[in-house]
Amino acid sequence: MDKKAKTLITVETVVNAPIDTVWKKWTNPDDIVKWNNASDDWHTTRAENAMQQSGWQSILNNFKKYTESKL
Repeated sequence: MDKKAKTLITVETVVNAPIDTVWKKWTNPDDIVKWNNASDDWHTTRAENAMQQSGWQSILNNFKKYTESKL
């Protein structure tokens, strides 16, 4: 069986909103199902997450540091 090399794709965007609002929309399952669509004919019917202090807090802190450094 052939093994294909994986291609890394990076997508970036600028969101003109307060960081707390962006974080809520990014992590709240009720909001995720509203924006997580690859195209108009594709829909997220359900979303869930299990955020933990040790993992997601670190991501949030890094996210805030990154976005604040871009201001």
